[in-house]
Amino acid sequence: MILSDKQKAIMDTIAAEPGKQRKRFLALGLRAQGDLAELTFYRDKRGDHVVFPKTRPSGPATPLKLRQQNKFKVIGAAAWKHHFVRQEQFKLAARRLSLKMTGFNLFMAWKLTGDDAMIATIERQTGLDLTSWGPC
Repeated sequence: MILSDKQKAIMDTIAAEPGKQRKRFLALGLRAQGDLAELTFYRDKRGDHVVFPKTRPSGPATPLKLRQQNKFKVIGAAAWKHHFVRQEQFKLAARRLSLKMTGFNLFMAWKLTGDDAMIATIERQTGLDLTSWGPC
């Protein structure tokens, strides 16, 4: 993203004093989340906006980090994308239980942790069948 000098100055001001700038930033109607220019934006558990300068990795990726990234790619790309019916069921389960996560996040949590008891509880509470389509 290419920013003008004026935009860079605004971002520098927000980064230098995020607490004071929060109201001004929100008054603009911006609800940024994630990385924007050299800043990271998110909301904490209480719903407050948090802004801080983006951090860079301190070194090259370790084998453990690369393995974890690959795990996300395999589960996210292969398992989720090829199971449309499963996607809809997980999305519906997340909505029915008013979870603070999407159906995809629920699916990823299950596949990464292997917590079958959690999914069994969700199936019981929602009346949905999330696991009968075979392995993914």
